[in-house]
Amino acid sequence: MRKILFFTAFFVLFLFASDDEFKDAVRAFNENDCQKSSQIYKKLAEQNHPKAAFNYAWMFEKGQCVNQDYKEARKFYEIALNGDDIGSKRLAAYRLGLLLFTKRGGDESNENERAIKLWQLSHELGYAQAAMGLGTIYLQGIIIKKDENLARDYFNIACKAKIKEACMILSNLNP
Repeated sequence: MRKILFFTAFFVLFLFASDDEFKDAVRAFNENDCQKSSQIYKKLAEQNHPKAAFNYAWMFEKGQCVNQDYKEARKFYEIALNGDDIGSKRLAAYRLGLLLFTKRGGDESNENERAIKLWQLSHELGYAQAAMGLGTIYLQGIIIKKDENLARDYFNIACKAKIKEACMILSNLNP
C-alpha cells in the first residue's frame, strides 16, 4: 500500500513540476531567453510532454531560438501527436501534415497519403484550418482525386469557423 501511495505522490508531483517547467519555458521564450526556453522544452519534450513537444517542434520548423531543422520538427511533432493533449495533437497533426505535403524534412514515398490522414485527424479534432487544407486539395485535385462536393463541404466547415479565404472560395464555386 505504501508503494502505491509513494508512486501516486511521485506521479502527481511530476505532473505539477512539468507544468511549472512548461510555464517557465513559455515565459523564457516570450522574454527572448532562447537558451533557457529551448533547454526546458527539449527536456520536457524528451519526457513526452505533448505541449512542450509541440512548441519545441514549432521552434525547429520556424527556426525560432534554434536552427531551423525540419527533421527535428517532424520528430517532436510526432511526440506531440502521440501525446494525450487534444490541443497539441490537433495542431501537431496539421503542422506535421504540412511538412509532409511540402516534403520538408523527409522523403518517404507515402508522405502525401499520411499527410491527408493527419489533416483529417486534425479536422476531426476540431482544427478548422485542416478543413481549409483538405478543401483545397480536393478542389484542385492535388495528390487526390478531384471532388468539388467534398471540397465544398470542407470549405463550409472552414467558413463557419470564420476562415475568410474559405468563404471567398465558396462564393466562387458553382452551386
